[in-house]
Amino acid sequence: MHHVSGTARPHEIVRRYLDLLPSGSYLVLSQFCDPQDDGQGSQLARFVEGVFARSGLGPVVFRPRAEIEAFFEGTDLVEPGVTRVRDWWPDGPLIAQAGPVDDMIIGGVARKP
Repeated sequence: MHHVSGTARPHEIVRRYLDLLPSGSYLVLSQFCDPQDDGQGSQLARFVEGVFARSGLGPVVFRPRAEIEAFFEGTDLVEPGVTRVRDWWPDGPLIAQAGPVDDMIIGGVARKP
């Protein structure tokens, strides 16, 4: 969903996807989230947006935490819930030290009832 603009109705896309899945299926989703969720955003988030825009990969969308959590409405979140992706395997091998970008990618896993 990183590359789906708000005008494309990303929550409706995920809802339609979930509607087609059988009960017991899982949704795994990650999303760029600005850690300074204050409406203006952080300089780092704006920098990352610029890198994507110049890369030819297309625009990237940063969403507030509440919008990301809304993707999981109607599902049963798996612990640790919607959090930094890096926190999903806290005892796993650390390939690199955590950096500021690690705070900008959050995600979750949820089961469709």
